[in-house]
Order: sequence, then C-alpha cells, then structure tokens
Amino acid sequence: MPTQEDIDQQKTLLNIHRRNLAHYLKQASFHGQGNIPLGTLNGIDSERSEIRRIKGVLRGWKQQVDDHIDDEETAASQSSNIVQYPTSPSNLPSQKLPADPAFTYDVFISYSHTDEQWVDKTLLKTLEDAGLHVCIDFRDFMAGRPALINMQNAVRQSRHTILVVTKAWIDSEWTLFETLLTRAKDPAGLTQRTIPLRLQPVELPDFISMLTWVDFTRPDRQANAWRQLFTSLSDSAHASAPSVPPSQATPAASSLAPTIDNSSPSGAADVFISYHPADKEWVRKQLLPLLEQQHGLRAIIDYRDFEIGVPKVVNIENAVANSRHTLIVMTPDWVANEWNSFQGLLAGSEDPSGVQAKLMPVMLRPAAIPSRIKFLEPTDLTDPGERQSQLDRLVRSLKRSRP
Repeated sequence: MPTQEDIDQQKTLLNIHRRNLAHYLKQASFHGQGNIPLGTLNGIDSERSEIRRIKGVLRGWKQQVDDHIDDEETAASQSSNIVQYPTSPSNLPSQKLPADPAFTYDVFISYSHTDEQWVDKTLLKTLEDAGLHVCIDFRDFMAGRPALINMQNAVRQSRHTILVVTKAWIDSEWTLFETLLTRAKDPAGLTQRTIPLRLQPVELPDFISMLTWVDFTRPDRQANAWRQLFTSLSDSAHASAPSVPPSQATPAASSLAPTIDNSSPSGAADVFISYHPADKEWVRKQLLPLLEQQHGLRAIIDYRDFEIGVPKVVNIENAVANSRHTLIVMTPDWVANEWNSFQGLLAGSEDPSGVQAKLMPVMLRPAAIPSRIKFLEPTDLTDPGERQSQLDRLVRSLKRSRP
C-alpha cells in the first residue's frame, strides 16, 4: 500500500504538470491555430501524457482525482489539427530551367492521397503554370510496377523532390521514402535535392528535421513560403546529377551559404540569430526589426535566409561563417534543444576558438549557460527595467565590430 508521502508526492507532481500544461497552452493561444511551434505542441502532448499517467496511479490507489478541463484535448483543439491548405500565389515567376540530360523532370512530388486534391488543383497547377516539368504519380508512374520502383525512378529522374509533409504523409508515405533512402547509392546527394513542404505542425522524422523546410503552416507568411520554394527550385546548384560520389556530396561551408547582402561592409552579415522555435515571435517581431529596421544591421535568420533542402547543421555552419557575430537567444528551450548543434559545430570546426569568439549570448529567460561558453559576457534581458539599456548595449557592440 502506498504511504501518505507517496500519495502527496504524486499529487504534487500532478499540480506541477498542470502548471506546465497551462504555460504551454498559453503559448499556443498566443501563436494561434496553425502557427503553434512544434516544441510547444510536443510540450502539450508530453504534459497531458504525464497527467494521464499520474491520475491513473492515484486512482489505482483508490484516491479521488478531479478532471480539469485542460487535462485532455477538446473537440475545438482537435480541429486545429486540420490541414489549412495554402492558396496559389498571386504572382507566378517564370521557372523555365535550362535543359539537363541528367534529368527528365524538374520536380517530383511525394504526397499522401489524403492531400491529393490540394496537390492536384493547387501545387501541381502552380508549378506547371510557372513552366516547370513535374512528375506526379497518377499521371506519370508506370502501371503494373511496384510503387517503390516507380518512386525510385521518379526521384532519380528529377532535379528536385518535393515532400508534402502532413500527418497523413508521415503515416502513409514516410516508410516508403525511408526505404528509398536506404537503397540509394548516394543518399547524401538525394538529401541535397529534397525540399520538404510543411503543411501541418507535426513532429518531423529525423531525416526531414535535418533539412530546412518550406513552412506553409502560417497563413500570414504564405507568400514568403512560395517565394522560398520557387527560389530553391530555380537554384540548379544543388540539383546535381545523382551520380556525384558520396565523398563529394556534403557541401562546403561556402558553397551553399545563405544569401548575403553585399551592401553590408565586407559583404558579410553583421549577425546570425540562433533561437528556439518557441521564441520565434519575439525574434521576428522585436529583435529583428530592432537590428535591421532601426539600426541598419544585416542579420541572417533561418526562415528567410536558410537554403531549402540543405541539412540544418550545414545551414548553421554557413550562417556562422558568413556573419561577424552569432547571437544566441538563450532560454532553457535553446539550451535543451539547440546547443547540441553548436557543440557539433565547435567540435568539427578547424577554428573552434574563432567560432566561439563570434558568439554573443542574449539571456531572454533565465537558463543554465553551457560551461563551454559560460565565460562569455551575456546581454541580460531577464530584468524588464534593464531590458532597453541592455539592448542598446548589444547594438553598440554589433556596430563597433564593423570595419
């Protein structure tokens, strides 16, 4: 039989997880349906799972436990999981690509048949109206052949492969695509030619989470997402023929670098901003306008400047290499989820001390600074009364380093 101390401990844990859940739900409400960061969605699921587990333990001990309204997902919140399909862009660029004997198609589309109507009526039509030659299963696959063989041929014969990523695609098509990766003679080359379109805020498979995707989950940024997609499709630099040897498949730090505004001194960006998705709204609406619009600094930011279809760690490496400083928006979420990318970057760099010297921590919320960068002086924004003076100090430091 459980002791009273055991029961009290479980009740305390239940209250803690309910407080955590309330925090995540507040974040979700701030972002609005369809715009909720993946970390917030995962946090909500994790806290609800723990709440269910603890309630089960207590009830198994014959303890009375009240159900709170937020303990489980409601019908209203379940409706947020419905895919909000983007509409066609108002302006279509001309995407007539030069002929390349290595490829039959410009792009192959992999999708779930749950999303077929949008793929057929919007995505396919938009790409072909722009002048691209598209491979689509219902029209171009050979009848009577195994689906895997048809997909393998389509990927090999196309400059790019678009993945229409929704929960339905992950449930039905990801296993097939994963099998294709394991069979590929050059999986790294295939990776470079893959462009994920994220239509729904779902947890991404490891392979896709390594890539920079086109984010269609935000209705207010659809025009930007379409621009990113067309820019990536028109860039033949990372649509090389599939015969590239694996030893040459990983791009060098300078070959796929984010676009740099040459109006900046030395043609380099002043700062690359690294942050956790939970803090994207603050970065996008407050930090970025402060640096670029108010003070004329040139920043590299992932959702605007990262190359689509390139592994995330390569995009980070390029951004760091092409910026005078790397600004880290330090929060517990960043330390728990993003620090590993920088550890790998420091470990693999030919000049780790040079990379380290560029880092500028900005403490947005109290967090344990990793020991490797603990000696760096942070910009401390945790005190609201000192926040403006600290931001002014940060801007002065960034401007002072300009040649």
